Amino acid sequence: MGNRWNSKVRKETILNDGIPTDFTIIENFSILDLDEEYISYHSGLHPRQFNFVRSCQVHDATVNAIVFLIANSFDETYRVFMSFAEAENNLFLTCDCEIDEDLICTHQAMAMNNFLDRTILHPFFYSEKRRIAFKSTAEKYGLKEIQNLDEFFDLDFHLGQVKVKSKKKELLRLDDKGKSDLNRFLLTKKSVFDEKEIIQLQKESLRGIVFSENVYRHEMNVQIFDAKVTGTGKPKNPLNMVDPNLEMQGRDASGELKFYSAVAFFKGVYQRDDDIPSQLKALKGVLKNPFKLPYYLVEADGSNSISAKNIQRRHIHFDG
Repeated sequence: MGNRWNSKVRKETILNDGIPTDFTIIENFSILDLDEEYISYHSGLHPRQFNFVRSCQVHDATVNAIVFLIANSFDETYRVFMSFAEAENNLFLTCDCEIDEDLICTHQAMAMNNFLDRTILHPFFYSEKRRIAFKSTAEKYGLKEIQNLDEFFDLDFHLGQVKVKSKKKELLRLDDKGKSDLNRFLLTKKSVFDEKEIIQLQKESLRGIVFSENVYRHEMNVQIFDAKVTGTGKPKNPLNMVDPNLEMQGRDASGELKFYSAVAFFKGVYQRDDDIPSQLKALKGVLKNPFKLPYYLVEADGSNSISAKNIQRRHIHFDG
């Protein structure tokens, strides 16, 4: 059987994330040429040798890259990586086995044949099939006239299913689902944008920082609380303590993260006398107070309880 595809196989060691990796490369590869005869020629195997495979699972899949886990009849599992470089028309393959021939190995042949048989995977490597898959989704976003849909959409493989997902969070669906989402997340909350209502909400609730001393260990504690307020603006019970670790989640601003981290330092930590520098650093982090929260001090009453009755407002000037 001659090589009618003008493609050839070569081996090359390439740095992959800084690690030398042995790649089998099929040059001048065209996804349209892929069939059993093509695989047989480049592997030197009869089709029945790569058609029989006990298990072939997709471990991970992204556009132009798929990882297969191949289990043969000897209960050995091999990891096969396939990556298609469209610009170069080269197919890059790796495998855990150590066959050093200028051919693709049995497991790579099995992976290529499995890909060929599973049409659900074709959009990952076939740009035209991917465009068709993207186009039906693009219409829901009003982008059906866009040519390069790869900039806006991606493929996601999960639990044996392939789904199209948006690359850009700001994209808004224009179909019925998109309108429903808009109503659910915006329209039902339009009153929140009423300036008078915001001012009223601010008058009715308060977040503050409270300093206290552990009466048993004589350590300083720092906590954040939320509370409703009285008609005169003072906090009233109950004081709901805020978990600074939860507040750090989803935040990107460095100053805010450092503030909550500093508050967390004083939460239930045994403070050693020889760790004064760390305590001072954390205290400075609290006093930078990027949210301009009011300060409160617990009046000594012989207990560790904190309530609206035993806290007093304090003004602290800090230049650090």
